Amino acid sequence: WADDWTEFDPVNAEYDLIITTTAVAEAGPVLNLNVYPNPVSASLTVEFDLADNQEVTIEVTDVTGKVVSSILPATSLNAGVQRLSANLGNLSEGVYFVAIKTDNGVKTVKTLVSK
Repeated sequence: WADDWTEFDPVNAEYDLIITTTAVAEAGPVLNLNVYPNPVSASLTVEFDLADNQEVTIEVTDVTGKVVSSILPATSLNAGVQRLSANLGNLSEGVYFVAIKTDNGVKTVKTLVSK
């Protein structure tokens, strides 16, 4: 490889920049995630479909990553459509993230609390 760099001249030559990106895997068995209403003033509904039986945790975090609400502590759920409600009326106005965690990863949705 050293031969390729003997002609390297960062000042007087032009080079092509090649950027490679890698996608981050999300929670595989969580499908059709829907969080509504958005913005929310009080009651938030989290609806999703599990491809198979999974242990699921659902948390709400603020922009600093601090958990401000635990919608569902680690719980085993059966495959199929899941619908849960949570009261976020006690949170200050602002941007929050609803995270669904499984053994296969995390899916996160941004939501806005507005009074």
